[in-house]
Amino acid sequence: MPPPPDPTPVDNSLRREACPLCGATVSAVGVMQLPPAIQFSTHWISLRRPPELWRCEKCGSAFTQNAIPEEVALGLYGKGDGGARWSSHAPFEATKTREAIDALRRLVRHGVRLLDVGCNTGELLDHARFLGAATTGVEPSDASRAAAVARGHRVERSLSEATGPFDVITAFDVLEHVYDVPAMLAEVAAKLSPGGRFVALTGDITCAEAKRAGAGWWYVQCPEHVVFPTLAALGAARLHRRAGGHHLRRRGPRAPAAAPRLAHALRPLPLRRP
Repeated sequence: MPPPPDPTPVDNSLRREACPLCGATVSAVGVMQLPPAIQFSTHWISLRRPPELWRCEKCGSAFTQNAIPEEVALGLYGKGDGGARWSSHAPFEATKTREAIDALRRLVRHGVRLLDVGCNTGELLDHARFLGAATTGVEPSDASRAAAVARGHRVERSLSEATGPFDVITAFDVLEHVYDVPAMLAEVAAKLSPGGRFVALTGDITCAEAKRAGAGWWYVQCPEHVVFPTLAALGAARLHRRAGGHHLRRRGPRAPAAAPRLAHALRPLPLRRP
């Protein structure tokens, strides 16, 4: 669908003085060259300032300067239709790699309590229920949340509203949208049962294409994406409940919409009591 001639102007004044993952010194990578009208969820918007990509000099994570403030982003997510923007409307197992499917099958069995953060319209929850899990989701989009509820899942608006404990918590294509990743991981750890597992899927800012393209990498130019953590940053996060964890990380360059999903690699991410 072509952009409208009058996209909604949106403030993007959020800037950070230190790394949002580890608090260390940061430096500029480059300015993103975006079109005058871009999509945020299902909203066509225009930004008042050119976004910039910055990188942490300690943990190697990256983030967006001149980002849309969190409260504005939450309003856009809530009123947008995440299902129309991101859902494939195909079964979970038809849209994910074998590694992602096998990771869930190893962890999910009858009676497991699973929470999917950013569940959209509920495809992953459907798959987990098929494997025997009791399912709960978190989804800020009103339209997507209603669709997942209609499929028979319990779905909350925010992570704080989800009542644990949970044996498995998933966050596929979510961390890059989160403004305070350490706080989110701490909350995840607090909701895990002892020995529980956290599985996340996000973009790899250390991949060859990301290094080569810099601020021109397609993944950092999505206005919804504000932070790009490295495994080093995630592994260094001090979490507050003893549990196991995994980080499921995207590898490789961009894939066209009609191409198969990219390969993924499962890496351990311990969640530990400080």
